[in-house]
Amino acid sequence: MNNEGLSWIDGLLTMHYYQYLELIISPCDTELLVVFGNSDMPHEEYALEERNRSIWKLDSHGEAYQLTGHEEQDSHSPCYSPDGNTIAYLSKKSGKKEIWLMDKHGENKRQLTCSNFEGPDPFNGSMLSWSPDHRYILYTALPNGSRYGQNIVQRRMGNREKIEVISEPSDEVILSQKRLKDLVSTLYRVDIETGQTEPIFTLKGTVNKLLGWFDDKVLLIKHGNVLKRVHIESKEVSEVYSGRADLVKLLNSGGLLFANLSSSNEVEITSFFDGKVIPKGRVSLPGNSRLHCWSHDGSKLYVSSQQGVSNILYSVDVDELSLYPITAQNHVVHSYYHPSGPVSFNNQIGVVFPYSAPKEPAELHIAEAGSIEKISNFHGIYLPLNLSDVRVIQYPSEGWEIESILVLPRDYQPGHKYPALIYLHGGPEFYVEASFTELLSARAQSAAHFLAANGYAVLLPNFRGSEGYGDEHKNQLGSYQMMRNPYHDVMAAVNYLIQENIADPDKLGIYGTSFGANLTAWTISHTNCFKGAVSVIGVYDNLHHDRSNGQAFHAHPRYKNRLGNADPNAMWTTPDVYKELDSIEHISSIKTPLLLMETSAERKYGQNAKLLFNGLRFYDVESYLVFYPQAFHSGGWNDEYKKDYMLRLVAWFDYCLKGISLPEWFKNN
Repeated sequence: MNNEGLSWIDGLLTMHYYQYLELIISPCDTELLVVFGNSDMPHEEYALEERNRSIWKLDSHGEAYQLTGHEEQDSHSPCYSPDGNTIAYLSKKSGKKEIWLMDKHGENKRQLTCSNFEGPDPFNGSMLSWSPDHRYILYTALPNGSRYGQNIVQRRMGNREKIEVISEPSDEVILSQKRLKDLVSTLYRVDIETGQTEPIFTLKGTVNKLLGWFDDKVLLIKHGNVLKRVHIESKEVSEVYSGRADLVKLLNSGGLLFANLSSSNEVEITSFFDGKVIPKGRVSLPGNSRLHCWSHDGSKLYVSSQQGVSNILYSVDVDELSLYPITAQNHVVHSYYHPSGPVSFNNQIGVVFPYSAPKEPAELHIAEAGSIEKISNFHGIYLPLNLSDVRVIQYPSEGWEIESILVLPRDYQPGHKYPALIYLHGGPEFYVEASFTELLSARAQSAAHFLAANGYAVLLPNFRGSEGYGDEHKNQLGSYQMMRNPYHDVMAAVNYLIQENIADPDKLGIYGTSFGANLTAWTISHTNCFKGAVSVIGVYDNLHHDRSNGQAFHAHPRYKNRLGNADPNAMWTTPDVYKELDSIEHISSIKTPLLLMETSAERKYGQNAKLLFNGLRFYDVESYLVFYPQAFHSGGWNDEYKKDYMLRLVAWFDYCLKGISLPEWFKNN
């Protein structure tokens, strides 16, 4: 790898950090706070809601300033004072998470609270809200910790003090839950001048959410499906409304607006005045939808819709119940990587959101008065100048049109045939999206831009079962077709690359993550067209996996599309049907060299991968098994792991497809 390649990696690793986690607009709409961060640290940290978050400010001229650095040890949940001059936020600067204050320039920092919570991650999901008279900050906390945090601590404790008996399969879960304390959410009030903190009230079962202020003393909160009015001085609490209210807007009149997703693509809007619920109507969207925010006056609702590789932002006119697209196809405004999503201005109609395309890193944009304007440039100095061309394509497979992203080799020349790779996403209900982060990611994912820079064509198909194409598309996984139908789509992708004179048919590779790892191994057990393969964090013995978990087809009750007319008891009654799903049952047919990668902190020593690895060695198939000790499925991928992952992918495919010898480091740790 030359110096240019290593520089490329350094830039990519830096851009990995800039994931939009929170967006907060200042009271006068002239500044924007951005919380960046990710989960690329050991699981014992991010599992307890400790990340590497930092707070940045973007001013009206598009200038960005970092307000909190790494010395703050995870700062997030910023909240402007009513006059916009002070920012409250959560930080671990003092060694444990507390509320801090700083001026809007990031100076004069001081700790405001000094808590003594017993439970782990007490600020998990916490919200901060400044009272309109500037006297108090209201915030939520979990004194006993979150249930997940408590569970993590219990697991680390290991040994139990008491003898425990399991007589029913559910007993194990029940016993685990009995060891945990109740989930309680407490609303606190802290006096800004004195720092005196006192609880307002405590409720069990779910986290309190702060929704807005009726006046200086009265706050609207949500607890489960109940909206409550809370007087922060008298501590009087009264119920306002009980019922579903997914997204709530408190109007100046004191009335409320509700938006609910009545189905995956239908939004129902309701008003609530003087104790009366008044339905306003419903609006249908083209794809799976997510509610984001109301305009400042409640006249518009902003929602996003997942339509294949695209995630499109819409505004809904509340009076007319009409739908207007704001952003374009083959772009993304909300994703797993950038969960902050759109936020609206406080005093004008308009919305701010992260916006990305396959060759455009996510930057903040403003949409108002029918136009879109880019306002940030966080990634500019790290972005390589010679990115590969990217296309959104469709190809036919058994009567279906399979939408995919195709990343062409750098300096691609039509008619010249290149070594080509197919990347298979996880889930299998997940999907490949038209965002730069999707193609950048080296967190056990595609790293497609880097591979293209090293001379590979990379195709990322949304095979049958992927989200964003309707129920019929997802249901193609049922009736024991979880592997076979996606496999047909993979082979159709191979045919596309060859027919379009993009791929050299003698230089094909395949790789995938999670379910994509399963499908990779299954694919090479059914065809020898691939010269090299990589499976990352997979399950290769589905029968063993399902019996261990007591749920068929990887927890089919949560994913009914995986069942169809299959028997959910097949793992006990007719285990032979699993031969259709298990790559390990077809291991004698595998001839393709396979590199297996595992996250040891998640599955110690990669037991499932080790079964496949042992079998491959028995059949003399060249294979390697790599462990990343502190990584999990969704986190723990530090820069060392990500760099190793990218370099190892290139080295392996160079060896298998191009005949280049494996470097010495590849075999010798």
